[in-house]
Amino acid sequence: MPDIVTTLDPVYAQLGIEESTATSIEVTAVTNSVLWAERSVRRYLRYDPVRRTRTEFYPQIDLGYISRFGVWDANDTQAFIREVASAVTDELQLRHLPIRSIDQLFLDYDARFGKRAGAFAIDTLKTEGDDYWARYDGLDDDSNPICRDGILLSEGRWPSTPGCLKIVYVAGYSADEFTGVTTAVDAVPIYEAVVFEAARKAKQAILLSKNSGNSSSTSSTGSGWTAGSIQSERLGDYSYSIGASAGGTNSSSSGSSGGLYDGVMDIATESMERLADYVNVGYSLVG
Repeated sequence: MPDIVTTLDPVYAQLGIEESTATSIEVTAVTNSVLWAERSVRRYLRYDPVRRTRTEFYPQIDLGYISRFGVWDANDTQAFIREVASAVTDELQLRHLPIRSIDQLFLDYDARFGKRAGAFAIDTLKTEGDDYWARYDGLDDDSNPICRDGILLSEGRWPSTPGCLKIVYVAGYSADEFTGVTTAVDAVPIYEAVVFEAARKAKQAILLSKNSGNSSSTSSTGSGWTAGSIQSERLGDYSYSIGASAGGTNSSSSGSSGGLYDGVMDIATESMERLADYVNVGYSLVG
């Protein structure tokens, strides 16, 4: 289920479709497109922006000779490699943004990503404010601190032994921050990018479905569009063409919407501009 855009209403509204009268083609297109849009936006941001409690192990690989930090999720699924300024540094880039709180941080050089018996015992628990602290840069609407760049600072240098750090923390944005109910923390551009991308992809899917089944006739969709020999549509600054004649397709379309959802990162420039200030750039910092 989508959890950035938790209701399909804004997508239907952007398409000009009444949800109560939407055709089965339109319902399927919107539902699939919202899921695709959320995956694509997450991939572009390089993290999950929804507020959750996370458990992660750092670093993934030995940092003694190369300048990289890696991240592993608690389920041992690799997230991605992020590079930092140097192998031995007092800055640790966490995967998810923004940091809302650090619940626990353990340092156990023999932990082996928590696989060793007795790893991350209570005596390996570190103290926030003394041993480490987030680079908080503001407050949310409840006057709680927020760290937008996801950087943890250390009293000394962060260790290079793989999997010796276990960090439990809260990161991400709330539903109210996505929709603009709050004012101190603004995540509306992320929400808008998902809605825009979902509407853009849904329109493509609807046009492809209608054209594939109406090569010699026209029919009306629930939104009042005329399907059949539609060749192009525009949504904001984005335009899409599917064929030069009724029933025709271009090289990227086969008359079915299935292929539309095969890839991610196929997001419009308009969405990239909305998301620019929210991307976790820590993975690309090279010393």
